[in-house]
Amino acid sequence: MNAETLQLEVIEALADAINRHDLDAIMQTLHEGHVFVDSLGNEVKGLEAVRNAWKHYLAMVPDYWLRIEHGVLAPQYIALFGKAGGTLAVGGKVKKENWWETTAAWRAVVVDGRVAKWEVYADNEPIRVLMRKKPAGRRKPASRTVKAAARRKK
Repeated sequence: MNAETLQLEVIEALADAINRHDLDAIMQTLHEGHVFVDSLGNEVKGLEAVRNAWKHYLAMVPDYWLRIEHGVLAPQYIALFGKAGGTLAVGGKVKKENWWETTAAWRAVVVDGRVAKWEVYADNEPIRVLMRKKPAGRRKPASRTVKAAARRKK
């Protein structure tokens, strides 16, 4: 097996593990010095921190998926292009109105048959809009409501 084939296979294994939400399988594809870079440029370094980040993200978006539509193999990295999406869990509940999708790109660096760096380039606005939304039926805490009513009576 040549180096290019190995790189593509490890990327396919990572994408498959992400789509299955299999945290252990995700971690098996990662290099011991792994660095994850999100679309805002924040870096998560080290396997324990990366595992924790994936655990929390998959809890926040329990049906997260990515679809790689095409890629470019460069000498030092692989550039991938496609879409990503899922449903934002609000209060532990997954509702169809909290579903989102966006175009995305990823840059992967493979070292010794494992992903040493995974960088995400995506427009986060679709999920940010959902995160800014107030849950339906949410009201001000009773203490504020009572105080506001008391002030209106004066």
